[in-house]
Amino acid sequence: MIFNTAFSLYYATARRFAGDDVRKMHRYIIGIVILGYICSFGGFTKLVSWMYPLLGYMGFLVLAVLSIAWIQERDNIIREKFLRRKMIRLLFRKYDDDYEFTRQNKQTFQKLGEMSAADTEGLKKDIKAYVEDVVENHDDLQAYAKKNLSMECSPLKKEKKE
Repeated sequence: MIFNTAFSLYYATARRFAGDDVRKMHRYIIGIVILGYICSFGGFTKLVSWMYPLLGYMGFLVLAVLSIAWIQERDNIIREKFLRRKMIRLLFRKYDDDYEFTRQNKQTFQKLGEMSAADTEGLKKDIKAYVEDVVENHDDLQAYAKKNLSMECSPLKKEKKE
């Protein structure tokens, strides 16, 4: 089991660093296996007693980096959330009999997609799939929007006011 686990970890690591380049992956896996073989002479207990604390400290470091990045990008994350909610609400108009989906709504949907940090076409496709799923499973789209897609404290509203 140790060899099976080691090989799958070596393969995953080599694959991640090499990407789609098979020749590069073969070189990486050979190098990683050799490095693992050399490390095995230090003894399993010694290796584990050294690696577990190192991986724990690396986990704390990653957690700190992610927390700092989240704090720094919080405004952008909130803006993106409301941008996507606005896109979903616009698309609800297309499926709701009480509302009309106009050419201006379509242009606004496109503009919001372009404002997003995500790939515009991929985002539009995902939002359309989400809206179609909601339409299939809910009768009252406006009630669903009020309950699940709140626009309160929206940075998009603040930008319009300024």
